Amino acid sequence: MSESKFTIALIVPPVPPGGCAVQTDAVLSRCAGVYTKTDYAIPPIGLAYIAAVLRRDAGITPLLIDSVAEKKSEAQVLAELSAAKPITLIIAAGTATFAADAEFVQRCRAAIPGLRTIVVGTHATALPGQALAIGAYDWVVTGEPELTCLEIVQSLLAGTPGDSIAGTSLMVNGKPRHNPARHLVTDLDSLPPPARDLYLARARYSPPFVTTGRFDVILTGRGCPFNCIYCSTGAYYGRTYRAHSVNRVLSELWEMKRLGVQSWGFWDDTFTLNKKRVQEICRRMINEKLGIKWMCMGRVDRVDEETVRTMKAAGCYEIIFGVESGVQHVLDTMQKDITVEQIRAAFAVCRKVDVEASAFFMFGNLGESEADMKATIEFAKQLDPDYASFNVCTPYPGTRLYEIVKQEAAGRDFASYDALHTDKGGEEGRLGEYVRRAYREFYLRPGYILKRAWRTRSPRELFRSIGAGLDVIGKYLTGKR
Repeated sequence: MSESKFTIALIVPPVPPGGCAVQTDAVLSRCAGVYTKTDYAIPPIGLAYIAAVLRRDAGITPLLIDSVAEKKSEAQVLAELSAAKPITLIIAAGTATFAADAEFVQRCRAAIPGLRTIVVGTHATALPGQALAIGAYDWVVTGEPELTCLEIVQSLLAGTPGDSIAGTSLMVNGKPRHNPARHLVTDLDSLPPPARDLYLARARYSPPFVTTGRFDVILTGRGCPFNCIYCSTGAYYGRTYRAHSVNRVLSELWEMKRLGVQSWGFWDDTFTLNKKRVQEICRRMINEKLGIKWMCMGRVDRVDEETVRTMKAAGCYEIIFGVESGVQHVLDTMQKDITVEQIRAAFAVCRKVDVEASAFFMFGNLGESEADMKATIEFAKQLDPDYASFNVCTPYPGTRLYEIVKQEAAGRDFASYDALHTDKGGEEGRLGEYVRRAYREFYLRPGYILKRAWRTRSPRELFRSIGAGLDVIGKYLTGKR
């Protein structure tokens, strides 16, 4: 199909003045609005998936603006949009920024008469009525966004109402209409690879935790069979794991290398879910001499020495685990379905194989006492991950945790849903202090500082680590957050 003259814009909204960037994505359900602790952005792979479908099936190459990575102010974004004159604006809005993003979209509508607007993401999926009531969006997309956005755009190009599209909520004759859910994409290979060229040409992604320069992410599967009460993946993608073929994964990796990517992140919720598949992907990477450096997300009960050794041989340098707590009864309440012993064993395997192991922790979980939080800090120091991230347990819409606490949380401001705050009233300040205490006690240990200095691979990595460390110190250790 020849390229259309019409313009579609996909936007990562700008950070409001005085605000903080949060991780939000159209297809990564765990990025519902997590505050970025250092100055970096994750590539907008979700918007790139939508862009790829529009380019292939509607003949349109969209304008993709990542305001955070490109460090663009709202005025700069509005100027670029006004020049492009798109007919449709698609944004991925997270929970913490949902209200601010809607206000930005309203200003876009004022600047571009006739602009039609679409919002995607987990918050819109969980609360479509609330998203629609804001009045900023013509369509609220629920669930996987690619094919739904395609149908909306096709209806606009054809001049049809687009009021019965599966997976959408919209106002019809002054009343909200919630159309039936769209079926999940069963064959992920039927989706084209994300249009990474649209954002890599405009911004450089180089988070402090990567080993080399330009960073990008790949999503090899969707869905999660586990039942953690704080995670919205099941509500967004279902409990059945759907995976790209190994051939498709290798094809994407080679294309990313051609685009100049130097460090890769396998950004599946649990890349190590199927150890046999992981080993097959890794053996193909080794046999094809891909020669890349990469990291991934994993579960502590889904790694063993053989798998980690194969991953290392294929270029893996880091696995990030969701540890969350060092207290068994807290893990059980979260329905994490792991044990403290499995956590220790997974980190021991990584240490033996010389693959870095990092950990996420949370405070303020259901049934967690102050003694439990203190025990988790001590556990983090004993576990001694290469990097540790400490957060406040946040009941994001779409999670079972939200359903448990939503009566208590009724009327609370979603702007605080950024993994730094909570809905538990007076506990908020106390939990924030535990986050700061955890960062102080973990990162200011002389042994840890010496270990990181010893493991630094290059001057570039050293300077990146120093910059990230100073950022964390400014935001946490001094008590300014």
